[in-house]
Amino acid sequence: LQLPDLPPWWCCFTLPIVCLGTWHFRCWRWLGWGALGFLWALLRAHVALTGVIPPDLEGNDLRVEGVVVSIPVANSNSTQFIFFVEKSTNAPWKGLVKLNWYHAKFEINSGERWQLTVRLKRPSGFMNPGGFDYEGWLFHQRIRASGYVRLSEYSRRLDLSRTQLLTRIREKIYDAVSDVLPAHPQL
Repeated sequence: LQLPDLPPWWCCFTLPIVCLGTWHFRCWRWLGWGALGFLWALLRAHVALTGVIPPDLEGNDLRVEGVVVSIPVANSNSTQFIFFVEKSTNAPWKGLVKLNWYHAKFEINSGERWQLTVRLKRPSGFMNPGGFDYEGWLFHQRIRASGYVRLSEYSRRLDLSRTQLLTRIREKIYDAVSDVLPAHPQL
Protein backbone atom coordinates (compact mmCIF):
# COMPACT_ATOMS: atom_id res chain seq x y z
CA LEU A 1 0.00 0.00 0.00
CA GLN A 2 2.98 2.33 0.40
CA LEU A 3 4.51 1.75 -3.04
CA PRO A 4 4.68 4.83 -5.30
CA ASP A 5 3.58 2.75 -8.32
CA LEU A 6 1.97 -0.63 -8.75
CA PRO A 7 4.30 -3.50 -9.59
CA PRO A 8 3.89 -4.95 -13.09
CA TRP A 9 1.40 -7.71 -13.88
CA TRP A 10 4.11 -10.38 -14.06
CA CYS A 11 4.37 -10.16 -10.25
CA CYS A 12 0.84 -11.58 -10.12
CA PHE A 13 2.15 -14.72 -11.79
CA THR A 14 5.44 -15.14 -9.91
CA LEU A 15 4.05 -14.62 -6.41
CA PRO A 16 1.86 -17.79 -6.48
CA ILE A 17 4.96 -19.78 -7.46
CA VAL A 18 6.79 -18.30 -4.45
CA CYS A 19 3.82 -19.19 -2.23
CA LEU A 20 3.74 -22.79 -3.43
CA GLY A 21 7.52 -23.15 -3.30
CA THR A 22 7.78 -22.00 0.31
CA TRP A 23 4.83 -24.11 1.47
CA HIS A 24 6.90 -27.32 1.43
CA PHE A 25 9.52 -25.88 3.80
CA ARG A 26 8.12 -25.30 7.27
CA CYS A 27 10.66 -22.63 8.21
CA TRP A 28 9.84 -20.56 5.08
CA ARG A 29 6.02 -20.67 5.31
CA TRP A 30 5.94 -17.18 6.80
CA LEU A 31 7.47 -15.92 3.54
CA GLY A 32 4.73 -17.73 1.59
CA TRP A 33 2.02 -16.16 3.73
CA GLY A 34 3.62 -12.74 3.25
CA ALA A 35 3.79 -13.25 -0.51
CA LEU A 36 0.15 -14.37 -0.52
CA GLY A 37 -0.87 -11.22 1.38
CA PHE A 38 1.13 -9.05 -1.01
CA LEU A 39 -0.50 -10.80 -3.96
CA TRP A 40 -3.97 -10.15 -2.55
CA ALA A 41 -3.19 -6.45 -1.98
CA LEU A 42 -1.70 -6.21 -5.49
CA LEU A 43 -4.77 -7.72 -7.13
CA ARG A 44 -7.12 -5.46 -5.14
CA ALA A 45 -5.08 -2.39 -6.09
CA HIS A 46 -5.12 -3.29 -9.79
CA VAL A 47 -8.91 -3.75 -9.62
CA ALA A 48 -9.39 -0.50 -7.70
CA LEU A 49 -7.30 1.52 -10.15
CA THR A 50 -8.96 0.22 -13.30
CA GLY A 51 -11.44 2.66 -14.69
CA VAL A 52 -9.53 5.87 -13.94
CA ILE A 53 -9.97 8.15 -16.91
CA PRO A 54 -7.09 7.78 -19.39
CA PRO A 55 -4.74 10.78 -19.60
CA ASP A 56 -5.51 11.33 -23.30
CA LEU A 57 -9.19 12.03 -22.49
CA GLU A 58 -8.41 14.71 -19.90
CA GLY A 59 -9.39 18.21 -20.92
CA ASN A 60 -11.36 17.05 -23.98
CA ASP A 61 -15.10 17.42 -24.47
CA LEU A 62 -16.76 14.03 -24.03
CA ARG A 63 -20.34 13.20 -24.89
CA VAL A 64 -21.62 10.83 -22.24
CA GLU A 65 -24.82 9.11 -21.22
CA GLY A 66 -25.49 8.01 -17.67
CA VAL A 67 -27.39 8.33 -14.43
CA VAL A 68 -27.31 10.83 -11.56
CA VAL A 69 -26.50 8.56 -8.60
CA SER A 70 -26.36 11.10 -5.76
CA ILE A 71 -28.55 13.82 -4.36
CA PRO A 72 -27.62 16.97 -6.31
CA VAL A 73 -26.44 19.90 -4.19
CA ALA A 74 -27.44 23.26 -5.65
CA ASN A 75 -25.50 26.41 -4.78
CA SER A 76 -26.06 29.97 -5.98
CA ASN A 77 -24.35 29.37 -9.35
CA SER A 78 -23.76 25.63 -9.68
CA THR A 79 -25.17 22.19 -9.03
CA GLN A 80 -22.86 19.42 -7.89
CA PHE A 81 -23.66 15.72 -8.27
CA ILE A 82 -22.15 12.29 -8.83
CA PHE A 83 -22.84 10.81 -12.24
CA PHE A 84 -22.33 7.24 -13.43
CA VAL A 85 -21.14 7.30 -17.05
CA GLU A 86 -22.69 4.28 -18.78
CA LYS A 87 -21.31 5.05 -22.21
CA SER A 88 -19.32 7.69 -23.99
CA THR A 89 -19.59 8.42 -27.68
CA ASN A 90 -16.01 9.75 -27.93
CA ALA A 91 -14.18 6.96 -26.09
CA PRO A 92 -14.87 3.55 -24.56
CA TRP A 93 -14.79 4.65 -20.91
CA LYS A 94 -17.29 4.44 -18.07
CA GLY A 95 -17.26 5.02 -14.33
CA LEU A 96 -18.30 7.37 -11.54
CA VAL A 97 -17.55 11.06 -12.01
CA LYS A 98 -18.13 14.06 -9.76
CA LEU A 99 -19.60 16.87 -11.85
CA ASN A 100 -20.37 20.55 -11.43
CA TRP A 101 -22.97 22.13 -13.66
CA TYR A 102 -22.55 25.89 -13.63
CA HIS A 103 -25.64 27.98 -14.37
CA ALA A 104 -27.73 24.91 -15.16
CA LYS A 105 -30.86 25.61 -17.17
CA PHE A 106 -32.45 22.36 -15.97
CA GLU A 107 -33.40 21.01 -12.58
CA ILE A 108 -31.32 17.93 -11.86
CA ASN A 109 -32.73 15.13 -9.72
CA SER A 110 -31.27 11.87 -8.55
CA GLY A 111 -32.04 8.80 -10.60
CA GLU A 112 -32.39 10.69 -13.88
CA ARG A 113 -30.64 9.54 -17.04
CA TRP A 114 -28.90 12.32 -18.97
CA GLN A 115 -26.92 12.96 -22.12
CA LEU A 116 -24.21 15.49 -21.32
CA THR A 117 -21.13 17.08 -22.78
CA VAL A 118 -18.50 17.06 -20.05
CA ARG A 119 -14.86 17.96 -19.58
CA LEU A 120 -13.10 15.66 -17.12
CA LYS A 121 -9.78 15.31 -15.33
CA ARG A 122 -8.19 12.63 -13.20
CA PRO A 123 -8.87 12.75 -9.44
CA SER A 124 -6.42 15.01 -7.66
CA GLY A 125 -6.24 16.98 -4.47
CA PHE A 126 -4.00 18.33 -1.77
CA MET A 127 -2.41 15.95 0.71
CA ASN A 128 -1.69 18.23 3.65
CA PRO A 129 -0.52 16.43 6.80
CA GLY A 130 -3.37 16.51 9.29
CA GLY A 131 -5.78 17.94 6.71
CA PHE A 132 -8.50 16.45 4.58
CA ASP A 133 -7.23 14.15 1.81
CA TYR A 134 -9.60 14.96 -1.07
CA GLU A 135 -7.92 12.60 -3.53
CA GLY A 136 -8.10 9.77 -0.99
CA TRP A 137 -11.79 10.50 -0.41
CA LEU A 138 -12.48 10.35 -4.15
CA PHE A 139 -10.57 7.06 -4.34
CA HIS A 140 -12.58 5.54 -1.48
CA GLN A 141 -15.82 6.66 -3.11
CA ARG A 142 -14.69 4.96 -6.38
CA ILE A 143 -14.98 8.28 -8.22
CA ARG A 144 -12.78 7.95 -11.31
CA ALA A 145 -12.81 11.55 -12.56
CA SER A 146 -14.08 15.01 -11.74
CA GLY A 147 -15.14 17.80 -14.03
CA TYR A 148 -17.95 19.99 -15.22
CA VAL A 149 -20.80 20.01 -17.70
CA ARG A 150 -20.24 22.08 -20.82
CA LEU A 151 -22.98 24.17 -22.36
CA SER A 152 -24.24 22.22 -25.32
CA GLU A 153 -27.42 21.46 -27.22
CA TYR A 154 -26.48 17.81 -26.70
CA SER A 155 -27.34 18.05 -22.97
CA ARG A 156 -30.80 16.69 -22.29
CA ARG A 157 -32.74 14.57 -19.84
CA LEU A 158 -33.55 11.10 -21.17
CA ASP A 159 -35.70 9.33 -18.56
CA LEU A 160 -35.68 7.92 -15.03
CA SER A 161 -33.42 5.03 -14.16
CA ARG A 162 -35.10 2.01 -12.62
CA THR A 163 -31.96 1.15 -10.66
CA GLN A 164 -31.86 4.36 -8.59
CA LEU A 165 -35.14 4.04 -6.68
CA LEU A 166 -33.47 4.22 -3.26
CA THR A 167 -31.57 7.38 -4.20
CA ARG A 168 -34.78 9.03 -5.40
CA ILE A 169 -36.47 8.15 -2.08
CA ARG A 170 -33.50 9.62 -0.19
CA GLU A 171 -33.83 12.82 -2.21
CA LYS A 172 -37.57 13.09 -1.40
CA ILE A 173 -36.79 12.69 2.31
CA TYR A 174 -34.00 15.28 2.05
CA ASP A 175 -36.37 17.74 0.33
CA ALA A 176 -39.05 17.19 3.00
CA VAL A 177 -36.57 17.82 5.82
CA SER A 178 -35.21 20.88 3.98
CA ASP A 179 -38.74 22.31 3.76
CA VAL A 180 -39.27 21.90 7.52
CA LEU A 181 -35.77 23.09 8.54
CA PRO A 182 -34.75 25.45 5.72
CA ALA A 183 -31.76 27.13 7.41
CA HIS A 184 -30.49 24.25 9.54
CA PRO A 185 -26.69 23.94 9.46
CA GLN A 186 -26.79 20.12 9.14
CA LEU A 187 -28.43 20.21 5.68
